[in-house]
Amino acid sequence: MIHNIIRDMKWITFWLITTIFLMAGCAPIKERMAVRHIRLKFTGVEIASIDFQGVTLNLHWKGYNPNPVDAVLDGFETDIFANGVKIGHARTLERIRIPARESRKIVVPLKLKWKNLSKPIQDGIRNKNLRFRAVGFAIMNTPLGRVRFKVTDKTANVW
Repeated sequence: MIHNIIRDMKWITFWLITTIFLMAGCAPIKERMAVRHIRLKFTGVEIASIDFQGVTLNLHWKGYNPNPVDAVLDGFETDIFANGVKIGHARTLERIRIPARESRKIVVPLKLKWKNLSKPIQDGIRNKNLRFRAVGFAIMNTPLGRVRFKVTDKTANVW
């Protein structure tokens, strides 16, 4: 009999805690689900700094959230290609909130060393004469670990 009471108490406690978490977690769950519908567009490359060691590029993205709730990412990654050659991988792990039915700029810095770039790519950066292709990945943290999913693949000659 005591065993049955303890078992029943465990189930009641389980359901009570589950209900509280679900009620408290509705907004975060909606924010996570909203990520599926955001639209991201690669909009440009900007030279942030340049020196003898290399160059830092800011990779600009624009995110639009058509949902009635905010969309939240736990980070963003970009593979960047110049004239068909992958030149780098940039990542920001800062939380990105895109307000409901609004747009937000996302800037991901990328540091490149001259010694790792071919001469045509180096010259193209200095002369701002490259064709870029960027592949973006949204990052979401889940109870099972970090999840990355491809959000766009855009080609443009942007500076």
